[in-house]
Amino acid sequence: MVSRLSSIAFWAVALCFLCFVTLSNADTPRHPYAQPDRINRRSVITKAPEWTKKIVMSPGHQNPAEAPPNPTEDLELSSDSGVSLDQYYKDAQNATESSAGVTPNKSGLSRRSLEKRGDGPLYCKDRKCPDDSCCGPKGICGYGPDYCGKGCTSNCDAKAMCGEYSEEGEMPCGMNLCCSATGWCGTTEVFCDNADPLHKTLPCQAGYGGCNIVSSPSCAKGSGSTSGRTIGYYQSWNVRARKCDTKTPKQLDTKGFTHLFYSFAFIDPVSFKVTPAHNDDVKQMREFTDLSKGGKLKTWIAIGGYDMSNENTPTHTTWSDMVSTKANRAAFIESVRDYMDEYGFTGVDLDWEYPGEPKRGGRKLADTRNLSMLLKEMRAAYGSKYGISLTLAPDYWYLRWFDAKAMEPYVDFFGFMAYDLHGSWDSDVLTLGKIIRGQSDIREIHNNTIPLWFAGLDPKKINFGLAMYGRGYTVADKSCNGLGCSFAGPSKKGECTDSDGVMSLGEIKNLIKNKGVKSTYLKDSMMKQIAWDDQWIGYDDEETFAAKKAWADGFCFGGTMVWSIDFQEQYVMSTPVVFFEIADTTAGPMTMTATMASAMAAAMPATIAATRAPSRALVVAVVAAAAAAILTMTLI
Repeated sequence: MVSRLSSIAFWAVALCFLCFVTLSNADTPRHPYAQPDRINRRSVITKAPEWTKKIVMSPGHQNPAEAPPNPTEDLELSSDSGVSLDQYYKDAQNATESSAGVTPNKSGLSRRSLEKRGDGPLYCKDRKCPDDSCCGPKGICGYGPDYCGKGCTSNCDAKAMCGEYSEEGEMPCGMNLCCSATGWCGTTEVFCDNADPLHKTLPCQAGYGGCNIVSSPSCAKGSGSTSGRTIGYYQSWNVRARKCDTKTPKQLDTKGFTHLFYSFAFIDPVSFKVTPAHNDDVKQMREFTDLSKGGKLKTWIAIGGYDMSNENTPTHTTWSDMVSTKANRAAFIESVRDYMDEYGFTGVDLDWEYPGEPKRGGRKLADTRNLSMLLKEMRAAYGSKYGISLTLAPDYWYLRWFDAKAMEPYVDFFGFMAYDLHGSWDSDVLTLGKIIRGQSDIREIHNNTIPLWFAGLDPKKINFGLAMYGRGYTVADKSCNGLGCSFAGPSKKGECTDSDGVMSLGEIKNLIKNKGVKSTYLKDSMMKQIAWDDQWIGYDDEETFAAKKAWADGFCFGGTMVWSIDFQEQYVMSTPVVFFEIADTTAGPMTMTATMASAMAAAMPATIAATRAPSRALVVAVVAAAAAAILTMTLI
């Protein structure tokens, strides 16, 4: 008997050792979706470098400290906006003729959408031009020798946005917009035909963009086109930075989502390899990709983010540096692939905010060309194994540096950030000023989507952005607390998000519920507001999401994306996965039958694939030992 037990023990140990050695030497994938024959784990950075601590993440998707340096006078105002061009012209006249300086536009919408060049000149007598152009000898703003030459009184080195008098005379209108005779990009007759309709002396500048008006796409009411995809971004740092209402991946309610994006990984500024933003992300990313085990939900890694390109960070110019050479791009492309394989991601979202903008570490024109090459090379390297997406800026000042049409064949889809249009940073812009505007006003969003159609993009490849948070202000006068009123600064910090000017949807609902704050639906803006004391916040919720999705359906958008899923008001715990049921042995010793042995053998590969690498060999060894012991006991 002792001899038989010794034999049993010997073979059990031998079997365990064999399983351990086999798995230790095999290039076993770290995740069911990994590519075992190709991954080079030595290239994967699994520890956040020290420099990542210098990047402070914020709760919003875009977190500008200031508005674009110049107002972009580019897009037409929609006829259903409720504000006439005449009113905008009056605002512009007030802005340039007020004895006190520039009077902000009080219509509630962005004056960047105003076509001043079509309505009349900007005056600059005794002051700087509101649009940062040259103040000519007659006190009129403009570009070229007539304004910037002899007799110019201010900003005489200014360059036009596009055309003959732009930098080096080579700047086009991105997204194929029209370059007017006066050097501004736009979408209506004064840009695409002639800025002098009567005498036809100021034609569109051919060769710097299009010179034709492009109509928007249209789908039938109730098309439901946006139901094709629902993407949810996940703020990984919420578990570290948020004071309350944190969400781990296991606590997310993923119902209704087709994709989840883990935000963010960074790019090493020297090697251009992908790196975790924090050491906690290593474990958390594995929990995140576990959410896709059923096969229906796809989990992708989002790289970049607004804060990665902030000034005074080690990664300020990293995006631009990375795309600048083929070798740098190749290093990045391989690193992304290895990173996805290591942690189980099946796609990558590139969130560069923003190419071409010097204040964001970009290089004009060069970034446009190089980013397109990056996408082309990524698709060539990845084939159809991995998804690729790219975020698009909502403000044309930044969007103009994206050659979206050139990149369209290589991405699964684009994400259009239809939020963060306004905030307290507007106070830095003369033509905007300290006036309350909504961060997601559908009237302005309508204008901002027009370049997408001028570029000829397929709307089915664009996801319409929705914000699960609001932006707010501290008003200057409590008696005026709404759109168009003056503000003194950002709204007060939320209890959990702890950031000026931002509040999550959950925090907003708590205010409404616990403090009796009244919510008002702004029909024309397709958003909601709450106002109390000296505070104002504009936001979206389930009702406005539905309204905006219906609006986006009318323009054939192919999906929606939400920033961010961890702002959910409530969470549900994920159902734990049960790999094996424990057999009932109360009736006597368990016997290993042929059916049970077959079932265990069939289940083994799936179990190995789903088990994390550090414990995989141990699990298999234990299972094998148990099988050997049970089989031997049966034979005794």
